Amino acid sequence: MKKLKELRKKENKTQEEIATNVGIEKRNYQNYELGIRKPTLETLIKIANYFNVSLDYIVERDFNNDIGYITNDEKELITDYRKLNQINKIKILAELKGFLIAQN
Repeated sequence: MKKLKELRKKENKTQEEIATNVGIEKRNYQNYELGIRKPTLETLIKIANYFNVSLDYIVERDFNNDIGYITNDEKELITDYRKLNQINKIKILAELKGFLIAQN
């Protein structure tokens, strides 16, 4: 399951840290990442909860969502954005576009 390794790397975690937090043996987690074994549904749910992602994301079930994994910083941005009134949302989007133009 390549998403497991991808998620682990993004979070800068070791296989042992994840296995401990999820309550499984490190070797089992390694085998899941390598595709040697498949986790049970219960284990998949624990892993999804640990990374705060959907089961669909982990098993690469695509619903035409090209966003992919969302970091905690990105979630915070979305949460804060939703709290803004419409005028401030427009201002933020304009600033964002300016940053993107300047970056390129």
